[in-house]
Amino acid sequence: MALPHDSEIARLFEAVRNFAPRQGRYSRAKSIAETAMSVIVQARDGLLERSVVIKELKSQDDGDEVASARRLRRFLDEARITSQLDHPSIVPVHDIGVDENGTPYFAMKLVRGESLTRSFERERAGEEGWSQTRMVGVLLKVCEAMSY
Repeated sequence: MALPHDSEIARLFEAVRNFAPRQGRYSRAKSIAETAMSVIVQARDGLLERSVVIKELKSQDDGDEVASARRLRRFLDEARITSQLDHPSIVPVHDIGVDENGTPYFAMKLVRGESLTRSFERERAGEEGWSQTRMVGVLLKVCEAMSY
């Protein structure tokens, strides 16, 4: 990934590139999800011998350097801000870096479970233990995390 012209983002990206652990620490296992801006994969942290989730910034070769710098800024801001939060419903960030291909990433705790969408499906289907009351409790936890 080429360095953006935005000096603050370029400085931050260079700091991540220079001070983050070097490649080879994480072995990617399987893809979990994909968003418009990133790819999320389950990985193994070879140094600490634990499973983690790696969120990688997708590369988009659209030639728009301003948009690329904006995407990089949003990605790095997400990692920095999330790493400062300490809440039971917010997944902690463990590490940030740039892989051997120059792709920025951050590593987070692997949380096992199901999506909110799946929980709604269970409630709608009337599965045992999935009532409207339980779903309100789930949504309350989401709202508390967002409020935090």
